[in-house]
Amino acid sequence: MSTQLRIFTAAVLVAATFTLSGAQEAKPEAPETYRLRGLTEVKVDELMRLYSAQTGRPIIVQPKTLPDSVSVLTGEAEKNAGVESLLRTTLAQYRLALVQVGEFDQIVPTVEALTWARTVKPDEVKQIEPLLVVRTVVTLKHMNANAVAGALRNLSSRQGGLVQPVVDVGRQPGALLICDFAENVRELLAVVELIDQPREKAPDALRSEVITLQHTQATDIMLAVQSACGESVKAGVDVINNRVVLSGSNEQVQRVMDVVNKLDQPKAN
Repeated sequence: MSTQLRIFTAAVLVAATFTLSGAQEAKPEAPETYRLRGLTEVKVDELMRLYSAQTGRPIIVQPKTLPDSVSVLTGEAEKNAGVESLLRTTLAQYRLALVQVGEFDQIVPTVEALTWARTVKPDEVKQIEPLLVVRTVVTLKHMNANAVAGALRNLSSRQGGLVQPVVDVGRQPGALLICDFAENVRELLAVVELIDQPREKAPDALRSEVITLQHTQATDIMLAVQSACGESVKAGVDVINNRVVLSGSNEQVQRVMDVVNKLDQPKAN
């Protein structure tokens, strides 16, 4: 292990409760909480020691990644804050996350937390600590997974969220793999529920689809796609993300989608 890594353990005898009110310190009234008043400076290493003391889990951290302290403004009235919640919220401000790795907890950049995320079912997300990074898979009933994923990507956490479509050409509409802080996963699942509604069945109803190609470059098949579109469907290409964008009547867009899916096949060796 690098000499720069530091392990905070519960071996240090610390109080499970701190009273923070300016420079004054008083006896705690309730365990496992900070009592905060007004604008208070909190040492991050003290938060980690208290968390470790309460959970019995050592924390591995690269000291250079952490701030020395943070300020918490609670207003006039006193407020109790759980140590774990306060620590996770503090880390999130610096794009860091607390993840469990075996017998240890580790502080890592949120983008790396995706690797260690806990896998849960969509209906379990509500019971999870809001700032715990989790992953889940939601099966769509009506809308195409590529289209829904495109709508959600800008709603996930910057440098820490993931929305990935899982598409089986033979079993539309597919599913979504979502990984983010549990609080944001809940919001994304709520948006999915609003979007994933029965589509208008009328053949002339307007429809838009975004298809991410898996095996073929979009620019290589655009002539064939545009030929299939005719005058009834408009086709565009997203070169950066290798996508084909279609818009037109429901029936005709579906016909062109079938053509795109047939063109997007693995190349023979």
